[in-house]
Amino acid sequence: MNWQRGYALLLLVFATLLVFLLGSTIFLIALSDLRVSLHLAEADRAFYYAEAGVELLKANLPRSYSEMQGFRLQLEKLDSPRFSGSVSPLTGENYAFLLTATGQAGNKRREAAAEARYFPFGGSAVFAGNFLAAGANVKGSVYADYFLVGEGETVISGDLALKELRNMGGSYLCLGREWQREGARLSWSDFDCLTAKAKTEGWPMPPIVNDSYRLEDELGRWYVPGDLLLDVRLGGDLLVAVAGDVTMSSLPAGRVVLFAQGEIVLQACGVANVWDSQSLVLYSQERITVAGDCLLLRGVLLAPVVELQGASLLYCHRAALPWLELVPADLLALSPTYALEWLETRIRR
Repeated sequence: MNWQRGYALLLLVFATLLVFLLGSTIFLIALSDLRVSLHLAEADRAFYYAEAGVELLKANLPRSYSEMQGFRLQLEKLDSPRFSGSVSPLTGENYAFLLTATGQAGNKRREAAAEARYFPFGGSAVFAGNFLAAGANVKGSVYADYFLVGEGETVISGDLALKELRNMGGSYLCLGREWQREGARLSWSDFDCLTAKAKTEGWPMPPIVNDSYRLEDELGRWYVPGDLLLDVRLGGDLLVAVAGDVTMSSLPAGRVVLFAQGEIVLQACGVANVWDSQSLVLYSQERITVAGDCLLLRGVLLAPVVELQGASLLYCHRAALPWLELVPADLLALSPTYALEWLETRIRR
């Protein structure tokens, strides 16, 4: 009887030990799974914080192209996710950036990066207070306060952002998204800073012929203290600051940027553009008039008043690219000033 009691006690001890070991193992496995789950949850949150940081970084980028390089953003609060981001030039790509953001959740840090190319004017071929189009063709978006539709049919192969539409006897066709803008009207900055820079640095001035300055086929930066006449096919990359009016009777064959304090008139009836390298960016503080039944212009027009008569305008920002670090940001203080095109569309993880 004593032997049986001892055997039963031994079995009870072994059973208790087995249950304890089994329970401890289950507890340790559950605790390990919980820790792994917490780590994975923190890692996932950190990753999504980093992804949100890329968008936050993009939303806070400065307008000036030169200020983008090396731009950094850091946001840390106790009650919100932590972001830090930076912008650096993308190796091997022209006018492209690498946007890198780091998110932190708990003790986990994750990084997300996106490659994007810079477009100075956001795909808009026209920025105007009053945009008057008569039988014109615009391949690009239009950003204006008032759209005045003149005689004939105007076709816009892009978006149309307006405060008000006024029909003056014609018709128009918008192939993109048409929407009514809200808020204040466009404001137009002067470019005294650019002319002051031209004088300080001693930009060359073209010769005077018949009371007007005439620019020959030269490269680089130019300052014109009066009216300018362009009647030659300019080639190469040029940036011209003009203190007066500009009259153009010939299209450039290269990439030309013109800032004029006065009016810009481009009239070349019967002239068709055949130069793929052409790009013409015009900025006037008064008015831009482009006329020509067979005229094809590649570029961007920016002025309080822009008038297109029978001409075709194709969005092209190439002329502005060589001068992005030179042109002051307040000269392009329009919305949208620029756009970023993602170079890869796959999920970044």
